[in-house]
Amino acid sequence: MTLPLQLYRWLAPRLIARRLPKIEAAMAEAGFTARIPERMGHASLPRPAGRLIWLHGASVGEGLTLLDLAAALRAADPALQCLLTTGTVGAAKVIPPRLTEGLIHQFAPLDTPDAVARFLTHWRPNLAILAESEIWPNTLAALRRADIPTALVNARLSGSSLRLWQRLPRSARKVFGSFGLIHSQDDASHDVLLTLAPEAEMLRGENLKAAAAPLPADATALAALHAAIGTRPVWCAASTHKGEEELILAAHRDLLGDHPDLLLILCPRHPDRADEIMRLTDLHLSRRSTGALPDAQTQVYLADTFGEMGLWFRLARLTLLGGSLVDGIGGHNPWEPARLGAAFVSGPFVVNAAPDFAALTAAGATRMVDPNALVDAIADLLYDDATRDSMAQAGATLVRQQAALRDALVQKLIARVKS
Repeated sequence: MTLPLQLYRWLAPRLIARRLPKIEAAMAEAGFTARIPERMGHASLPRPAGRLIWLHGASVGEGLTLLDLAAALRAADPALQCLLTTGTVGAAKVIPPRLTEGLIHQFAPLDTPDAVARFLTHWRPNLAILAESEIWPNTLAALRRADIPTALVNARLSGSSLRLWQRLPRSARKVFGSFGLIHSQDDASHDVLLTLAPEAEMLRGENLKAAAAPLPADATALAALHAAIGTRPVWCAASTHKGEEELILAAHRDLLGDHPDLLLILCPRHPDRADEIMRLTDLHLSRRSTGALPDAQTQVYLADTFGEMGLWFRLARLTLLGGSLVDGIGGHNPWEPARLGAAFVSGPFVVNAAPDFAALTAAGATRMVDPNALVDAIADLLYDDATRDSMAQAGATLVRQQAALRDALVQKLIARVKS
């Protein structure tokens, strides 16, 4: 064991203990007081009988990807049971309503030896699947000691993380040596992980987010919104962040000058920022959280709810993906609109999903737009049906290709389930 790992294992419980009050407060505020013990490894549900696969992702995006992967695993082998864990209250709101037979959800245990030990003692998984950059040394050490097969899927390590692990090769080999199978979503992660885990089976080439099921939409809600909007043209700004809404609202105001019936559906990444966003504009605004539908006077429909993005992608002629207009956020999952055949654009700051945007852009499925030229970019596409249709078809083609690759991964994962 190398010094960095020794230091981490000594520091982790102390650092987590300092963060715990904040974690508990956030969970209590979101209505999850009764589930706080889950973060300490205390299960709130019984373990189902039979072989159990544990799938873990950080938050909503990773959780939804793993939810689809779990469904695919059960479709291939219906006897399997799947436990899905996430770490955020947002994911705990979005995922449970979408669980199907054989799937259960818990908050993930914090990365302390005691919490992880309690978790594994109760759940006794026959395979552990971690997603993207969820590399927790204490958890991986416990999985090794328990002789539980472990896979890393959709691996994506940032440039800084890759450089860090390369500077600590002994620690990296100890940590990544826990994985028997590593599936990378980009070439940079694959190439480095190949050197850090030379004994692991390595797969590369597809992002599981591309192969996930399309985001759902309540049929009754969708019909009501269609009826309320009528024939008005609609554009959507999805998963926006602080600093972006000002740009988007200013662009919408300019667009209304030539297109007075145009409706903007504004979907903040964090719906609890709704009051703050309302203070940014004097345009006529309605809020989804109040139950209001957009009427003829509504210029901006503020979608300040969780788990309804499937509605907004289906309603909009064109979507602007947020998290990309200002530097420092890194962009969001571009496959969600692509899977629904929605034409979409993005700002240039998409480092967190750069390979995905590169593939979609090269195929003609999306465009990068200048944050200072939103009006022209949005107007050009809103009223160009042929170009939007071409973009949607290109995205759908890439999604089909990724789904075929996902099916091969499912078979390799099932082969690793411990009897």
